[in-house]
Amino acid sequence: MRLVSIMRLTKILIFGALMALYADHATAQTAEVEMDVFSAIKAEDKVAVVAVHYGSTDPVERQNMEKVNAMVRSAFPDYAFREAWMSERLVKEASADCSTPDNLLYQLADAGFTHVIIQPSFLIDGVEMQCLVSLAEQYKSRFKHIRIGKPLLSDMEDYDAVVNAIAVPSPVAKEAHVLVCSNTFNKENGSFTMLDYALRKKHSEGWYTAVDEGCPSFEFLVKQLRGQKLKKVNLFPFMFGSSKSALDKLSSILKKEGFHVQVVPTNMGDKQDVMKLYNEHLHHATKFRNYSPREMMMQVK
Repeated sequence: MRLVSIMRLTKILIFGALMALYADHATAQTAEVEMDVFSAIKAEDKVAVVAVHYGSTDPVERQNMEKVNAMVRSAFPDYAFREAWMSERLVKEASADCSTPDNLLYQLADAGFTHVIIQPSFLIDGVEMQCLVSLAEQYKSRFKHIRIGKPLLSDMEDYDAVVNAIAVPSPVAKEAHVLVCSNTFNKENGSFTMLDYALRKKHSEGWYTAVDEGCPSFEFLVKQLRGQKLKKVNLFPFMFGSSKSALDKLSSILKKEGFHVQVVPTNMGDKQDVMKLYNEHLHHATKFRNYSPREMMMQVK
């Protein structure tokens, strides 16, 4: 009895910590100021809209990335469209008709473009997003304006919308449904933990989040599944590009542990609510800019 009580207390404490983290994330405000990038465009200005992906050689993942490309094109059909991949290795392997963001921004500046609007297909504000923002900062002096849309999961409303779009209730009991995520080389990023909380808020049982070399971990997922006495596990890739290795890894772990595993193809690009969020982030970037370091200091004062 005492052991059960301690376990229940531990669960309550973890749940409380997640709720606090969720609330803090929900109330966090982006340091930005309203400034429409199109308000002062002149006839001689050149505008480019850019879709940035991590990159992939997988045909299905390439199709998903192309859905983001199509959304970006249709959002601003009067301007030049470009595509960039973060992984230089994948650009070479796929012989893709694109380049890295660094090379692309150099090319755009050299070609006389004055305004650049970027929408990444990143899911969270991880290392890839931070690298992209840092790169844009290096090139900002070569353009009149350079803006970057937020990743998919940025505000708490985003988490709820994504869960509603992807985690559809299953009529089959005693089956686990797992959103499989890939790490962003930053294990301290709490975005996928936040996603797991949003998932559980919507579905009290049956749905889980598992992150390759992140949190919630694959090992923790196994413990949860055993605790719920679930044997059949459906894996849903939750990523744009580079999903095969994470899926294969988790599938192998689960099969060795005796679970029956099925990978459910999930075309993120076909989820209208997901694409709507990307579209909203893209348009938001054209209407607001982030504070400069000087402005941030003034806000502190």
